[in-house]
Amino acid sequence: MKSNVTFYAIIALFFLSLNLSAQRTATWVGGTPGQETNWFCYKNWSNSKVPDVFTDVIIDNVSTSTFHYPVIKSKEAKANSITIVSQATLTIEKSGKLTITDTILAQSNLCIINNGSIHMEAEVLPTSYAATSDSLSFR
Repeated sequence: MKSNVTFYAIIALFFLSLNLSAQRTATWVGGTPGQETNWFCYKNWSNSKVPDVFTDVIIDNVSTSTFHYPVIKSKEAKANSITIVSQATLTIEKSGKLTITDTILAQSNLCIINNGSIHMEAEVLPTSYAATSDSLSFR
């Protein structure tokens, strides 16, 4: 009997660990009072979790809802991939950093304002881009 309990406990832990590291999608909703643009505020995400290296992030066009796009002010934000929907914006301030393990998919008329740093572990897939010393814009 004791060996059955141990066996089931090990199986349960195995599936729990798979669930914790599984890919998931989080869509930016923004607008949490007092934290409207804070990337690290869990309430600003559709799944109520701050993205990590296992998260496929979607920055949606919120120009008709919360009107607030994400800003990475400090610390390091991480994501597996980022898709920025047309006319949406992502801002990385001077002391902010963004690390992406897979891709950035840039749809038309969108922008990444980079005053901090972006670390890519894979590739960028915009149709075109323009860069200056303090910003990186995808169009």
